[in-house]
Amino acid sequence: MSNTQLFELEEEELMKELEKIEKDRKEKENRILEHIRSGNKLFFSEQYKYREGLIHPCVEKTYPYQFTYFDEAGPIGDFRRNSIEEVAKGIVEYGFRPLETAKKKLLR
Repeated sequence: MSNTQLFELEEEELMKELEKIEKDRKEKENRILEHIRSGNKLFFSEQYKYREGLIHPCVEKTYPYQFTYFDEAGPIGDFRRNSIEEVAKGIVEYGFRPLETAKKKLLR
């Protein structure tokens, strides 16, 4: 096999992997959107340490939506977006997943 053929094979495999990653991200966003549209506003992440987050109206009124997340010490961050779809993308980017209300640990 020539170097060109090898490179093309690697490029093809890379493209397949990127397509898989994109499909997975889109599926996660759709699950988040379903969760939100069902009236749920709570999410959790165990990516670095346990965190919970919630969607609420932006406190500064500069955007319609705000996502604020917490650890055991209290609020640690937030982001603001113009649409629920943008919020869902942010939630996925930050590594959060849907949280059932009965399973929440931090938010009261």
